[in-house]
Amino acid sequence: MFGDYEIRSSVSKSVFIALHKPSNNFVAIKKVSADNFGDEEFKLICEEITLDLEHKHIIKILASFVKDLDVHVVYPFYCFGSCKEAMKNYFFAGFPEIIASLIVRDVLQAVEYLHSCGIIHR
Repeated sequence: MFGDYEIRSSVSKSVFIALHKPSNNFVAIKKVSADNFGDEEFKLICEEITLDLEHKHIIKILASFVKDLDVHVVYPFYCFGSCKEAMKNYFFAGFPEIIASLIVRDVLQAVEYLHSCGIIHR
């Protein structure tokens, strides 16, 4: 348990599904271990967390905190998961062309927004 967050399940060794107790909403928490990065990488992570981006195709960071030298970043929980998970579970031969084109369009709109903010996505 992390304060207001109660871990409910593990998606991977660094991503968890948790209940945000005050709002009774599920969230995703990504743990970034301080052992895996140096000072420069830590600085970049802190900069990313503090960015205030407002775009419909960019996931909003809800909160972040440090526990046991690990940075935890809290995101909204999306029950359908990633494109990778959707392909693995539902679209075994890949996405139909129309779905792939919509995903690419949305990603390009998000990248265009980042560039307009002077941010280069890495």
